[in-house]
Amino acid sequence: MRIYRSLADNSSDLLYRTNLQGEIIFISQSVTKLSGYTVEEAIGMKMAEEVYLVPEEREKFTALLMEKGHVKNFEARLRRKDGSVWWASTNAHFFKDEKGEVGGVEGITRDVTELKDALDSQKDLIKQLQEALDNVQTLRGLLPICSRCKKIRDDKGYWGLLESYIETHSEAKFSHGLCPECSEELYGDKEWYKKMKGKKTDESS
Repeated sequence: MRIYRSLADNSSDLLYRTNLQGEIIFISQSVTKLSGYTVEEAIGMKMAEEVYLVPEEREKFTALLMEKGHVKNFEARLRRKDGSVWWASTNAHFFKDEKGEVGGVEGITRDVTELKDALDSQKDLIKQLQEALDNVQTLRGLLPICSRCKKIRDDKGYWGLLESYIETHSEAKFSHGLCPECSEELYGDKEWYKKMKGKKTDESS
């Protein structure tokens, strides 16, 4: 029995036993680190009634235990001695005494507060990203566009410039310039354009 006590006391998880009345009859030393109670203070406590923060979670735990005889990975919020709250994941089952009769409940409880906080942060981030995506305007559907002047007809039947339509229906903004082909078509015969073009050629060579 001393060997088992040593194993329990060196575990970072909380190991415990309760009698059929729900009173703690055995608990590992980790109870102090996890809950703030000493072993002496915890012995005799009705854990289910005294440390569960949310009564509905305690009732669900008890109902599952009574129905199946065991509970696996049951997550609930527990209250520390100082009133702060931590998330616990518990595996528990009924144990039998020396006579082969049900003597109470034994279980192992793990602190999963950091994991729950990380998952909550992840959910908040996903929610923020989803809200951001919902606010981004996107272009969908078939857009009638003039094959000559490239104007677009909106849903009210009016024709407008392509860039105006896109700016209205998306987050894009336009800056204007001329591609080489259009520059050549518009200003190819202008002396200033020829000089500018010649200067750029000299600089690049």
